[in-house]
Amino acid sequence: KEIVLKHFNKNKDSVLRLYICQEGISYGSTVKTKSVFDLAGLNYLLRNTFINSDICNYFIIAAPSEIKKFATGKGNANKDGMVNIFSTIFPQLQLPKIDDICDAYFMAYYANKLFELGEI
Repeated sequence: KEIVLKHFNKNKDSVLRLYICQEGISYGSTVKTKSVFDLAGLNYLLRNTFINSDICNYFIIAAPSEIKKFATGKGNANKDGMVNIFSTIFPQLQLPKIDDICDAYFMAYYANKLFELGEI
């Protein structure tokens, strides 16, 4: 919460509307964490923090397959497929860990589309 507020210049008349889209747990992703329980614990800690904060207006949990389908049209797309699409949208970006930026972009875009459609 403090990180978000630090980057928001709040004055008397401003209203912070925060929409968060968090990727659901990918239970097969245990390579770096050694434990699916670590992933689940961190995931739910973040959920609880934002859901119970006074700055979060809407909180969306999107399954990894939802984001992949939204980005590529295929719910079982791999990271390379998503990165390729992201790279065609932003060809000038040359980042070492572009797959994380790619995921964040498509989750934000997904949440924005839901908001525009009135689903959140």
